[in-house]
Amino acid sequence: MTRRPESYPLPEFAELFNHSPACLAVFEAKEPFRVLFHNDAYQKILDEPFREEGVVGKAIPDFAPNSERVVEIFRKVVATGEPFATESYHYDGLERGPTWWNWSLTPVDKGGSITSLVLTSFEVTETVIAQEKLQAEIDARNDAEALLAGEQELFQRIVDIIPVMITMYDADKNLLLVNKEFERLAGWATTEARAEPVFDICYPDPAYREEVAQFMSRCEGWKDIRMNTRDGLTLETSWSNVRLSDDRQVGIGIDLTQRKTAEAELRSSRKELALERAFLEAVIEAAPVGISVARDPQGKPPIINREARHMMGINRLEGGLERYLDLPLHDAEGHRYKYDDLAIIQALKDGKETTNREVIFETKNGYRRWLVNGRPLRDDTGNIRAAIASFVDIEDRRRAEEARGLLVDELNHRVKNTLAIVQSIAAQSFRDLSDPKQAQTKFRARLRALAAAHDLLTETNWSDATLSETITTSLFACGITIEKSDRLDISIETDQKLGSKAAVSLSMALHELATNAIKHGALSNETGHLRVRCAPNAVRDDYIQIDWIETGRVLDGTNRREGFGIRLIKSTVEREMKGRSHMLFSPEGFECMIELPRASIEGRS
Repeated sequence: MTRRPESYPLPEFAELFNHSPACLAVFEAKEPFRVLFHNDAYQKILDEPFREEGVVGKAIPDFAPNSERVVEIFRKVVATGEPFATESYHYDGLERGPTWWNWSLTPVDKGGSITSLVLTSFEVTETVIAQEKLQAEIDARNDAEALLAGEQELFQRIVDIIPVMITMYDADKNLLLVNKEFERLAGWATTEARAEPVFDICYPDPAYREEVAQFMSRCEGWKDIRMNTRDGLTLETSWSNVRLSDDRQVGIGIDLTQRKTAEAELRSSRKELALERAFLEAVIEAAPVGISVARDPQGKPPIINREARHMMGINRLEGGLERYLDLPLHDAEGHRYKYDDLAIIQALKDGKETTNREVIFETKNGYRRWLVNGRPLRDDTGNIRAAIASFVDIEDRRRAEEARGLLVDELNHRVKNTLAIVQSIAAQSFRDLSDPKQAQTKFRARLRALAAAHDLLTETNWSDATLSETITTSLFACGITIEKSDRLDISIETDQKLGSKAAVSLSMALHELATNAIKHGALSNETGHLRVRCAPNAVRDDYIQIDWIETGRVLDGTNRREGFGIRLIKSTVEREMKGRSHMLFSPEGFECMIELPRASIEGRS
């Protein structure tokens, strides 16, 4: 242990300081208030490692946690020069737990300035705990005496006003005491009952009197008893008996006349209530809207009908009001509802009514949109007893309305596009009127190709058709099947969804190629061969390539280069589908290569 009591001029004082039973320490008179020296008693109260090493040279916060209040007292003593003393000071900074101390802090003045601070402390933890325990025992005894006095007063008042008969018998069945209710019903006051053989009068039949006496001796349960009054009337009563420690018995009796009447009325009321409740529950259960009745003020679980269970995907709601904390309910903008903003909570707690609030309920299969109504249910006094919420799923109706709007917009768009296509086909087909019949035939054939493309889209409800379906349907409309033969080789090595615009455009281009092949190309004789291949582009993965190769006949490409069909192919590929087309006419045949970007034909660009 490191300390410096030898700095004092008197060795006897240093010895007294070190062996004092009080906890003594001397601190610097300036922050951070380091310890100059301390005695053994002070060191023993410290936590490890300071109990072994001491704290000389250390500031208070270095070895005393939660010492902010102590440091503040040091500052005040230094600032004022006035000593500080306190009793039963509560301190929680030691590992052994809360402690209490009587301690003082005295400034040491040398030459008009404070040079150090002397701390003197005595632990009084045991004394404080003993005092608190003693005070607690005194308080408990006072509480018990007050409770006993209150119970005695309460018992006396109950005996005086309780609407049941109370009697007290001695061991020989002599009445010692009766209350006012017994006096009102049976006719004897206490003084009169003590002077007459009341037990014999109340039960004149010896056998029945013995039966009643045996019941009283057992002091078990209740027994319905016929009892005569002082005026000779017969009462239907029910009695129970309690034996006291001195063999006296206290009897408690009830007049059953009103009780039986009340029970009959109660049975009737319960029957009517059960019928009404069954009717109400049947109506609620069969209702085609979701209904939930929250009865939290009574601590009862809510009622949810069949439609509500179906809409919410549950069998019941468990627990109290906290059951609503986890409801996956969002407002129309998608923000999750706070607990206090729910319609059922606002109705139950604040009495607020909600009308046609649109909300979004999150199910395991997605989101459903509801219309919610809520209102409180009050009793005759106006207090809220429950709340009812009704909700209707409008998701299908909303989607139908949106689909109908989209369908109308799409129909307008399709009609305009179709009319534009028909107008273009007509203008090109009838540009050369030297052969009106041939022009009419071309026009009808092109309309059939257009109709085939629309039939394909109609089958998919104008959603995405596939590339393979479009190629197959377009060729089949011209009498070309995809079955492989000596003259025909059609290979579809890739497939994907097509937007409706791309499906129509590709159908028209393939129709022109097929028509030209049948009239002028490989399919116009018995020796020609047609090969159609649809595959991913070898250079760019984001492109699809369609190769149309005709061989087996010397072709004259003059008219085909300049005709409407060739121009239609180029315009539909390059303008409508943002692709590229390459055509090659040679003595050996005809080749057409079509490159289509996947994003464009899917309708993503």
